[in-house]
Amino acid sequence: MGKTEHMEEADWLNSKDTKPGPNQKSSFRGLYTYARPFDYFLIAIGCFSSLTMGAVQPLFYIFMGSFFGGMEGDKSVQEFYDNAKIVCYELVACAIIFAVTGYLSVMCFVNVGAKQAFYFRQQYFKSIMNSDPSWFDLRQVAEIPQSLAHETLMIERATGDKLVILLYTFGMILSAFIIAIIEGTQMTLFCLLFCPTIIGGFFLTNNGLEQNAKIVDTSYKKASGIAEEALEEIKTVTTLNGQKHERQKYLEAIKESQKSMFSAGLRTGLGTALGMCSFVVMNGVAFIIGAWFINKNEYDWVLNEPYDVTKTITVMWVSLMAFDNISLCVPCIMLITHSHNSGR
Repeated sequence: MGKTEHMEEADWLNSKDTKPGPNQKSSFRGLYTYARPFDYFLIAIGCFSSLTMGAVQPLFYIFMGSFFGGMEGDKSVQEFYDNAKIVCYELVACAIIFAVTGYLSVMCFVNVGAKQAFYFRQQYFKSIMNSDPSWFDLRQVAEIPQSLAHETLMIERATGDKLVILLYTFGMILSAFIIAIIEGTQMTLFCLLFCPTIIGGFFLTNNGLEQNAKIVDTSYKKASGIAEEALEEIKTVTTLNGQKHERQKYLEAIKESQKSMFSAGLRTGLGTALGMCSFVVMNGVAFIIGAWFINKNEYDWVLNEPYDVTKTITVMWVSLMAFDNISLCVPCIMLITHSHNSGR
């Protein structure tokens, strides 16, 4: 980027109204305050690619269910081989679509996220430089650069890779449930009975991990600020024999997180146990229900076709994939939600 382009970008950036009111609340739209038309074009491509990438993945299990269903009955070796070739071609086609849409979604959103974070960094630093000197008296100056880097990184991830994962997972879960309901409504309803405990367990897990990360970040950020200030004034500290006092301040900053991390660890363990237990039990129930439907020659409610190996495997795998990936949405939603405050 040339000097002229830098100057034009700086003039455009300064023309934006970046002075929020004292009680102004941020929104997800506010994270794109500095987005240009081309950025919205990339966002549109990224959204379409992410949702398509997610919608394609459950098709893998339809093809695999068809492959295993081809083993039923008195099929010749040649018929089995021909069926396997068709499934292989279908998987290769889906893999190509998956690769192209995956590349486009990540490339577009990461590019947009990096640009938004770049603009926010400029504005943060500009605001800090224009702040009243008395503002610095109430804060540890050494923590400011770390806070600036942390907050802008949250904005970059919320408008970049985390948004890709969220849209991809949403498209995949929606597609998976639609396929499962069409292929075997009754089996899907049985699997949905485990939805509250699986989602609740994974929510507790992600909440505990997030609390741990937040506690550690806050504690070590404070401790790092104390250490940096002490090292910057090491001669004064040594002259006044204040080494013991500084060590005590540093240890107290670290110890503040111990009790909170213990309770967060308990929630994480409980959530993991609950989520995984429900997940495994649902797997077993799906096997039993599918076998029972096949034995009773039960018909599904949507297509009015009898349950067979293909339907049973497809519904079970697609349902398992949907529930397994619900856990990916939780940390993404939390990070995007928390990034609202970073954009204030």
